Amino acid sequence: MKTIYDCHRKRRDEVRDEILNWIYLNQHRTPLEIITGNSEGMKWVVREICKQNSIHVRESWVNGGVLLIDKV
Repeated sequence: MKTIYDCHRKRRDEVRDEILNWIYLNQHRTPLEIITGNSEGMKWVVREICKQNSIHVRESWVNGGVLLIDKV
């Protein structure tokens, strides 16, 4: 079963407030999928939060609207 955080219908400030907590709560369920859609701004928000917390995030090669976290 995939562990997914969907950014659709969320504002960037909502994602800033929620995403790190969601990652830590689900860190044992990797890989984690974060659906950003094609929004470069949303991808930037997620990447920055991960970078600030030393969490490696990568773009899915299958779907460019999905960011993946393999290990926390």
